[in-house]
Amino acid sequence: FHIHGEADGDGDLSEIYGAGCFDGRLFSYNGGNSYIDHLAPLEGATVFFNNSAPAYACGVGYENGTWRTLGLSFEFGGLQDGGDTKSELMADILTFLDAGCLRRKPAPMSLVAHGGYDNRVPLVWDAPPGQSALAEGAAGASLIFNAKDRKEEKIKERPQLLMNESRVNFYQAAGYNVYRGESENGPFTKIASNIERQYYCDDTAENGKNWYYVVTAVYDADESEFSNVAPATPKADGYTLRSPWVENPPSLDGVIDEAEWAWSVQKSVANEGHAVSSTLYIMNDDNYLYLAIYDKANSGLVDDDQIGIYFDDNLNYNWPSSSLSEEGNFWCSRSGSQNDDLFRALAGHWPVDMRWADPQSTTGMSSVSSVSAGRVQVEIRIDLQNGPLNAAPGDTIGLFLYALDMPDSLFTVAWPSVVMNTGREDAWLIPELFGQLAIGRQSDCQYFSDSEDVSGAGLYHFNEGQDGHQVDMDVSSLDGGGDFIVTQNNCVYENLPGADALPLFWTIEIDDIVSAFTADVTFHYTDDDAAGFTETNAFLGVARFNEQANAWIWKGGDVDADANTVVVHDVSETGVYVLYRRIFGDSNGDGYVDEADLQQFADVWLSTNPGEFDDGTVERFHNYNKNTNAAGEQIIDEGDLQVFSDNWLHGVQP
Repeated sequence: FHIHGEADGDGDLSEIYGAGCFDGRLFSYNGGNSYIDHLAPLEGATVFFNNSAPAYACGVGYENGTWRTLGLSFEFGGLQDGGDTKSELMADILTFLDAGCLRRKPAPMSLVAHGGYDNRVPLVWDAPPGQSALAEGAAGASLIFNAKDRKEEKIKERPQLLMNESRVNFYQAAGYNVYRGESENGPFTKIASNIERQYYCDDTAENGKNWYYVVTAVYDADESEFSNVAPATPKADGYTLRSPWVENPPSLDGVIDEAEWAWSVQKSVANEGHAVSSTLYIMNDDNYLYLAIYDKANSGLVDDDQIGIYFDDNLNYNWPSSSLSEEGNFWCSRSGSQNDDLFRALAGHWPVDMRWADPQSTTGMSSVSSVSAGRVQVEIRIDLQNGPLNAAPGDTIGLFLYALDMPDSLFTVAWPSVVMNTGREDAWLIPELFGQLAIGRQSDCQYFSDSEDVSGAGLYHFNEGQDGHQVDMDVSSLDGGGDFIVTQNNCVYENLPGADALPLFWTIEIDDIVSAFTADVTFHYTDDDAAGFTETNAFLGVARFNEQANAWIWKGGDVDADANTVVVHDVSETGVYVLYRRIFGDSNGDGYVDEADLQQFADVWLSTNPGEFDDGTVERFHNYNKNTNAAGEQIIDEGDLQVFSDNWLHGVQP
């Protein structure tokens, strides 16, 4: 029978529940003998029945391929019929003895797929019911450091794992398989096998598509049924920061000088649930990474106020397996009138196999905090060459940071905020949930970023005084209020369709606490930008990238050649905006060359000069007349048709 008698009973058998092949069966017990022996399975056997409280096994089954046994230490007649009956249970027992276990082994629980990341979907799940995580070790590492008492503290303790005793673990998974589909109902295709963690990162997920995931537990040659289905949609540039390379670093005095940080990228980083937005500033040179946090939710500095910075510098979504010197977290912890700058190395994996070194003072990071304008400001410098963070310009690292307001343990800042709001203990120890930080090189594109606190209707200016590409937002309606951030990137956007565009683009972002807005947006350009462009509505306009559709949407706009501006009215969407020169052949101004343009091209076939068109339509003629013929005549002919056909179905599709 492969049963070990573990202990005599204590008169405490009261409720029996089934497991494994008998999972879901539940009986009250009122037998003549409640002093029931505690059983344990020997090798190859499985627990099938347990007492609820205290937890111990009272039924064990065994299969060897040709015969089966079942041993019970309770009286079968003592089971009380209720939602389940003894007749039904006896039928289950006879089925097991005759044909074996027909139920699939238990699946993982509480699978969550996290959307909003760039071309990746992090997955996290719990072990099947009654099972341990695959590696046993220390509990989760603390998140905060008490500088005054020089010790670590946890905000919340991890609850004891349900039924973690080996005697009630009727099955134990050896690994997990991950499946992905494009519909909630499948079909699902396996994308990863025998994962020995309770997390996985799908880094092949295409942005803008809805993906659906399930996970199974692997038991030797057997596999469980699917877990719950978890949906997620990755997003272009989601949870991604691009630090610009700068020539002139800021002074480290704890006061965020807008002139010193004018070349930084700025990001709203308020933790979920806070009505006040906070701003992260970030930039770097060859030697240091510079960060600043304007924590508008914290009005004063007290002991143990802190900034935490967790980093995965090789971006493999894991901590080192054993080394306690490579990756971990920085702490800027307030102590008296200054900050304690600390580093703690981490190793192992979540949830129960984490190891960590004692926090140590570090020269790899320096920080200064102050209270300015009634709110906490922190400036941080991290050494890229001589500190724990092993990264250089051009590298991309995993990053999670937070700000903590003590003594109430309020997390006012979190990026990505999903790390603090997963509903799982110690989620900051799962590097796959971290955002990504690209550390800029001198040769990389230049960035400008500007934030404005938009609290109501009015005119707001962004990136003024920079290189002539200012953005003005005339806000007419607003639901909520918070930071609006406009980032200018002096590069050509990587997936522009077949149309000419300025070698820069603007990204408009708003704080999460702003639910809706409407504004007329003015995009400024320079005389150099306009070289080769015809500065009229017919030839120049703005397009926006639609992440969900993975396509560019033509927004047009009113061109003012004297002011070098394009005004797009009634803008209500954030995202990436680009100034386009309209593609040749797009006569109706929708940004795309298609059947409607072909009809108008036919209408002007063999037209010889602009005078054949009505007043105001000279631009339309030029939009069809690309070149002169052999006699030097301006005529719409085969040469123009060739260029028109080259541009067929190109442009910004409406």
